Amino acid sequence: MKKSVVVVLSLAAGFASADFIDFENDGFGSVANGFVSVDSANVSFSDTFGADLVLNVYPEGDGNSLAVFDDDASRLLMSFSGTVSNLSLDFGNDDGGYVGGTPIYAFLRGLLGGVETALVSIAANNDDLMNQSISIAGEFDQIEFYYALSDGSELGLIEVVDNINFEMAVVPLPPGAFAGLALLGGMGAYRRIRR
Repeated sequence: MKKSVVVVLSLAAGFASADFIDFENDGFGSVANGFVSVDSANVSFSDTFGADLVLNVYPEGDGNSLAVFDDDASRLLMSFSGTVSNLSLDFGNDDGGYVGGTPIYAFLRGLLGGVETALVSIAANNDDLMNQSISIAGEFDQIEFYYALSDGSELGLIEVVDNINFEMAVVPLPPGAFAGLALLGGMGAYRRIRR
């Protein structure tokens, strides 16, 4: 009986879905805006300035990685099938030589219903390699990744990303579901007692 109650209570709280994308199973070459990795159907990827997404093995990446070409002010836009509670990703091509040694910052901008709900940044180490991560938490249905200066002035650097982890927000069960689950648990206990 105790096991039934624990299962019913944990199910009543809802459930979350964790996803990981490393692009290793996605092939190589240009992909259209709205690209969906075989690793997760919960997110699509787009270039905010053109249609220049390319999957490839880059020196600035980690195996097969996703890049947003060209050297313009484009961003990587990730659009989710529901609400996301957190996301992290690895990034590369933070080339300090591109801006004469001026520090580069990596940004994640979280949006919910088209409204910015969070903006985080970290100073890139400007070594051009994929050896840093950035993360964001809150409630989002879209997240943008891009490079800029500390004041937010965007750079024309190609964004290269990989190893994207995100968690879909907890989906609560409808109010009547708890009663139904409790009833099922009670029926199971009753059947065990009758035997």
